[in-house]
Amino acid sequence: MTGKAKEFLEVIGLEINKEKSPTNDTFCEDTATLLEGVSVYKYLGIIEDSRGIPTRSSFEEVQRKLISRVERLCHTRLNAKNLFSAINQHAISLINYHIGIVRLEPAGFSKLDDA
Repeated sequence: MTGKAKEFLEVIGLEINKEKSPTNDTFCEDTATLLEGVSVYKYLGIIEDSRGIPTRSSFEEVQRKLISRVERLCHTRLNAKNLFSAINQHAISLINYHIGIVRLEPAGFSKLDDA
């Protein structure tokens, strides 16, 4: 797959920027910078370490954004029904987006509830 991507990029006159393509897979080290030690990178807005594990700051960032979205919605003039609908669509969607990336344990959900 990487070979086909390289061929395509050559045809259209582009090249891979190894500095902006970190990886933890040794198979791809010829096209990307290999992460070693505790290097971190951002993937889908989540900061991960070199093993692909989200950092603690990722959970805190999701929590901060969630609280911010709910607070913004609470300052609107929505009635209760529309407010809860907006929270479910706008704020909870943030958790749904990150749920597969930031692996929350039951204690993590409890911490979100307490915030």
